[in-house]
Amino acid sequence: MESLVMWSWIILQVSGLRALYVGPSSAEQFETDVSAQVSRVFNNAANADRGSVDVMAASPGAWNKTLSCQTPKLWIYVYGMYRTHDVVRDTLRQMANYSSNDCYFVSAVVLHEGGIFTKMIEEQAFFGGRMAFTIVSPRGMYERFSEIAGDNWVPPSAESQRGGVLSLSERVYALQPALDVYWYLLHKNIELAAPIVGFTPQPSSVLIRTRFDIRWTKFYTLGNLMKTFESSPRGLHLAFGNLAGLHLAKEGGGEGDYSFITSYSGYGTDIANAYEYDAQTKTGPFPSTARTNGWGFGYSMCGFRTHGSCSRELDGAFVDIGNSQYCMDKASGQLERQCCAGGRACAMTMVHSKHLTKYLDIVRRDPPTLKDRTEILPLVGPFDLTKNVRLYCPSRQDAEDDEFQFQSGGQTYLSRNEHDLIDNKGRVMNPWGVGC
Repeated sequence: MESLVMWSWIILQVSGLRALYVGPSSAEQFETDVSAQVSRVFNNAANADRGSVDVMAASPGAWNKTLSCQTPKLWIYVYGMYRTHDVVRDTLRQMANYSSNDCYFVSAVVLHEGGIFTKMIEEQAFFGGRMAFTIVSPRGMYERFSEIAGDNWVPPSAESQRGGVLSLSERVYALQPALDVYWYLLHKNIELAAPIVGFTPQPSSVLIRTRFDIRWTKFYTLGNLMKTFESSPRGLHLAFGNLAGLHLAKEGGGEGDYSFITSYSGYGTDIANAYEYDAQTKTGPFPSTARTNGWGFGYSMCGFRTHGSCSRELDGAFVDIGNSQYCMDKASGQLERQCCAGGRACAMTMVHSKHLTKYLDIVRRDPPTLKDRTEILPLVGPFDLTKNVRLYCPSRQDAEDDEFQFQSGGQTYLSRNEHDLIDNKGRVMNPWGVGC
């Protein structure tokens, strides 16, 4: 485990921002708390012989509130291998700064490699202290080897229910259990850092999840988006995916593992907390719901199919509500509480925006070429993501809707027509029809 002796009560001047760094005791407590969460959720008896995750280092970062920025308006969740981040990170900082008027905070979960602790300390300074990070070292099934089919993470309370029969979601490639760790810890970083650094997350604040090697080309306005999350009939469980680009070349889009936007509360209830057993309601964990939402599928792409599967060899969220006939008959993404797993984790409504990051925004080469380093262009924007969205639906709404089919079966549709979630008079719209 990396030493944290460099931590002290100091004020650093970084890019004109005064950043207060927490002392050793707070940093050590944060690392202890993160390690405890990892042990409880992933290093439990159900997975003891199949894999484990070590927390190599963790830091809560720092927060310096101002009159105009008491708590972050924008959360940046970045995860995975560090890769080419040193080349593209300035575009991420610009996007966060321009979009939020410099009112943002970063959560990072990064794979352990040589020198990564030093890099992450420097990353923290690069973002003015506003980064909580965790460095993880996975073994066994939690290592990402996408060409190897193997076991999947089993929730600690689910072992007794398996009866020796592997479900569809336990026969996936080893990428998924690695993503489970990242997607869960990204949110736990913030929950555990909040009381240490001194902010209270706003439920309707905007959350962008991405990976380390994305070159950002656009930035956004957040006002209408926050209003949508707060006031829209679908706002509590709404997210932006970009899967259509893989099936419709003209869209040029990407996938939910690096192109995903939702609210802080939506990510918490429908992804991160869905991985956990909830002692208050005595429900969960609900990994199928967490994974379906995490990929940017949710209800809108997977629906409630009788066979339960969605795509990428994943079960849909339907299996977490016991294949309810009532919920299947209701067939709407505007879910009642009883059609959410445990009455708390819902299959999300997904919409598409052409302004999300795209496949071509990934800078994969390591080390990057000179061309990669010189093609960092000024960002364009701001773009209002509530304008001109297209709707994902598990059933056809219009004869002109675009259709594509998952490899595991079942059609999903993307509306040909574009819709506004907030109109030009600031009114919240409800463009979804029956069965969508």
